[in-house]
Amino acid sequence: MPRRFALTLATTLVVAAGLQTVSANDAADAVTATPSPYVQSVLQDAPVAMLQGLTDLTGRTAAGSAVGSPTTTRLPNGDEARAFDGKGQYLQFPDSKAFEVDATGVLTVEYWMRPDTLQFSDEEGSGYVYTMGKGNAGSHEWYTRMYSKINAESRPNRISGYVFNPTGGLGAGSFFQDTVQTGAWIHVALVINSKAKSTQYPLGYTKIYKNGVLRDTDSLADYNIVPKSGSAPLRIGTGYLNSFFQGAVGDVAFYDKELSATRLVAHQQAMYQAAPAPAPAPAPAPTTTASHVVATNVARGSNMLVRYTPAWGTSTRTNQYGLEATVVNGAITTMVNGVGNAPIPTNGYVLSGHGDSRQWLLDHAKVGSTVTVSGTTLTVTTVTTTARTTTTAARTTSTARRSGSSAYVKAVMRDDPNALLQGLTDLTGRGPAGTAVGSPARTRLPNGDVARAFDGKGQFLRFADRKAFEVDHTGVLTVEYWMRPDTLQFSDEEGSGYVYTMGKGNAGSHEWYTRMYSKANDESRPNRISGYAFNPAGGLGSGSYFQDTVKAGRWIHVALVVNTKARSNAYPTGYLRIYKNGVLRDTDSLKDYNIVPRSGSAPLRVGTGYLDSFFQGAIGDIAFYPRELSGASLRSHYAAGV
Repeated sequence: MPRRFALTLATTLVVAAGLQTVSANDAADAVTATPSPYVQSVLQDAPVAMLQGLTDLTGRTAAGSAVGSPTTTRLPNGDEARAFDGKGQYLQFPDSKAFEVDATGVLTVEYWMRPDTLQFSDEEGSGYVYTMGKGNAGSHEWYTRMYSKINAESRPNRISGYVFNPTGGLGAGSFFQDTVQTGAWIHVALVINSKAKSTQYPLGYTKIYKNGVLRDTDSLADYNIVPKSGSAPLRIGTGYLNSFFQGAVGDVAFYDKELSATRLVAHQQAMYQAAPAPAPAPAPAPTTTASHVVATNVARGSNMLVRYTPAWGTSTRTNQYGLEATVVNGAITTMVNGVGNAPIPTNGYVLSGHGDSRQWLLDHAKVGSTVTVSGTTLTVTTVTTTARTTTTAARTTSTARRSGSSAYVKAVMRDDPNALLQGLTDLTGRGPAGTAVGSPARTRLPNGDVARAFDGKGQFLRFADRKAFEVDHTGVLTVEYWMRPDTLQFSDEEGSGYVYTMGKGNAGSHEWYTRMYSKANDESRPNRISGYAFNPAGGLGSGSYFQDTVKAGRWIHVALVVNTKARSNAYPTGYLRIYKNGVLRDTDSLKDYNIVPRSGSAPLRVGTGYLDSFFQGAIGDIAFYPRELSGASLRSHYAAGV
C-alpha cells in the first residue's frame, strides 16, 4: 500500500490538482429543480445540511469544491452523486457546525455509497479507506470507513463509522460486515449521540444502520471518547488524505438529532419511489365510503383503530403489529404496514390499526383517500376505478389490465415479467388463468393487492405448464413473490420438517421449488426460507436460504434466482441466489450437487410443491422473469409494495 511521507506532500498534490467550485447560479439551479421523492422525504426531517454534488440543498452551508475531477454519476433514483477513482479524488466542504457532533451533542450522517472495487489500491492502517469524515492530524472528529476484502484484521469489506478524541488513537465505532457487491448502492446512517447517557452508555453511543435497519450500537465509554469540534473541512471520498475511496457517494444528509429507524426506513424506500409523472386531469370517478369506530390518543389494543394527534407526542409509540396511515389536510399521505412507531405530523395525525382494524384499513383506505372524524366515528372516502369483472379468463385478464394497477404491479411490469400471477390471473395476459383446489380464501397484500390464503390442509393453486415457469427456457429464471406464514409450525410437513410454498415438478420430473421449514425440525433450521433447483430425478438439490426470526402474519418479499448462464471459476455451472425484502442474502453454486435444470410437463403449484406438503399462510403477486433481476430492481419493487 502507498506510504505517506508528510501532510505537506498531500497538500501540495491537492493544489496541483486544482479545485472545481460550484457557482451561486449552479446552486440556485440545483435548489429550484423539482426534488426527487427521496430528497423530499429527507427534507421533511429538517436536516441541517443535505449535500448533493457540491451543493447543500438546504442552503445552510457553503458550496463545496472538487479535487481531482471526480465524475458525475447517478443514484438509483437519478439523483446526482460523485464517483471517485481512489487515486486522490474527493470533495471538500468548509468547516460548519452542521458537520460537527458537539454543536448539539448529537450528529446523524446519512448517505448512499457504491463501492466500485472490493480491494482498494490506496489504503491506510490495516487495509481500509475512509469514505468521508471531518478531521486533521491533532483535531480528529469522526469518519466513515470501508475495509478492503483482504486486510490485516480479517474484516472483509466491513463498513463502519467512528468518532475520535482530537488526538486520534483508538476511536469508538459501530459496523456491519456483509457480502458486498461492486456497483451496488448501500444506504448507510451513522449516529453519534453524546447526550443519551445511561448506565449502559455513560458517555453516549454510536449506532450504524444499513438500508434502514439498525445493525450495531457501541459505547463511547469503550475508549473514553468525548467529541470535540475542530476547524477541519468535511471531506467526501477520503478522511484526512491518507487513503482514498474508489466508488461513488451521494445524497449526504446531516442532522443535529438522532433519526428514528422508522424515518430511515422511509428514506431508504423513497429512493426507489418513482417521481410522479404529470397527468391530465381525471374525469370524475365513483367513490366508496366506509366508517369505523375510532379512539383518540390512547394506547392501541387488540383490534383497535386509534387516531394519534400531536397532543399524544412526536410518534405513535406503537409496536410493529399493525398498519399506520398518516393524514395531512384531511387526506392519507402514507400507509406503512408492519413497522410501528410512526412519526406524528404537526399538521395532521396518524391512524393506527391492529388486527381487524388493520384489515379494515387495507380494505377501505389507500394513499389519497379523504378522512373525516366526527366524535368516535371515522369515515374514509376513496375513489374507485375497478371495472366490472366477468367469469371468463380472457375478460378477467382484460379487466385487470384496464383497471388501476397498484404501484407495486406498475413497478414489476416496468421490468417486463413473462408472467405476473395475482390470484388466478396472469396480469401480463400471456398465459391462461389458474385453478384453485380446496377453495383457498382471498386476502390482501400490504398494498391491498389480492392474494390467496391456504389452510395448510390441501389447498393450493395450479397453473398449466408454461415456458414462463421454467429455468432452461432461457437458462435463467427469477421468481419474485410475497409470502405470509400464518403459523411457525406446519401440520402437513414432509422431509425433515418443511413445506414447499410453490414450485414446478412431479416425481421423476423435478425442476425447482421454494420451501419454508417449521420452527422445530430435524435439521435445526428454525423457519428457514429457501429455494432449490433439482435434477429431474430429485435427490439433493442446490439451494440458497435466509434464516431470520419469523412472525406469523407478517408479509415477506422473496426473490429466487436460478442462473445457469452466469458461469465462472466460482460457479462453473451457474448459481442460485435468494433475496429478502430486496436484499441479497445468499448465493450458492449449482455445481455443489451437479444440478442441470431440465424442463418437464408439471404444472406450477402455489401453496404446495408436488402435493407432499402444504403451506399454511398466504402468497401473492408472483412474478416470473427469463433473466436475473438486479438488486436495485428488486429493492424498488419491495419499496413499491410497502
